[in-house]
Amino acid sequence: MLKSIKSLLVALLVVGGMALSAPAQAMGLLYTNTHYPLLATGATAKEGLSKLKVGQAKTINYLFLVEKGDASLERIVKEQGIKKIHFVDVQEQSVFIFFRKMTVTVYGE
Repeated sequence: MLKSIKSLLVALLVVGGMALSAPAQAMGLLYTNTHYPLLATGATAKEGLSKLKVGQAKTINYLFLVEKGDASLERIVKEQGIKKIHFVDVQEQSVFIFFRKMTVTVYGE
């Protein structure tokens, strides 16, 4: 009985630690597919929102063992030639510990 309780506590600590290490605003234990804003500067587009430049980058994680990708704002801004950031959105998708993808979208001029 004591061994079962110890095993349960260790499992909860491991799963809780993974959840705390993730920057997600909302994270389901088994499945996640969320979109949320990360940053909004309050700037307004002079030509309307449809005229904004949009850049995306993503990271992918497999089994919480290997993560690859570069979803940095610096990379997106350089690639798209964005001089003024208006807002940043994040999409997170995950399936338990098997797969996790984070996509960062930057909107600006």
